[in-house]
Amino acid sequence: MSFLMLGSLLSLGYALAFRFVVSGEISSLTYWCGYAMCFVLARLLASEHPEPAGDWIVIKLLVLAAGVLLCAWGVMNLLADPAAGAPESAVMLYSASHGWLIPLLSMITGTGIVAVTLYRIRARVQA
Repeated sequence: MSFLMLGSLLSLGYALAFRFVVSGEISSLTYWCGYAMCFVLARLLASEHPEPAGDWIVIKLLVLAAGVLLCAWGVMNLLADPAAGAPESAVMLYSASHGWLIPLLSMITGTGIVAVTLYRIRARVQA
């Protein structure tokens, strides 16, 4: 199994274990160090694998999902912004300032990421 798929599976197992098994609070540093160790362990386990099997599509799908999430985050913030006419009780995901700049930039960045990723997937499939 390749590094990225094994690292993703290990980190998913780690996150689920802390969600359902460990009931006490741990520090953020402890959690993230354990999360990073999942990828270190995956690198050690996958070091003998000569070729990453399917890693390119996993990475492209993750980047595509990140672009879509950036667009959705920007749209939800614009819809919940009181300055844009939303009710005061709307839940804002980014409440540091009631501006349009950060949601618009996230939507533009997300759209660019989605467009480039789809182009690269199409180019790879045609090649």
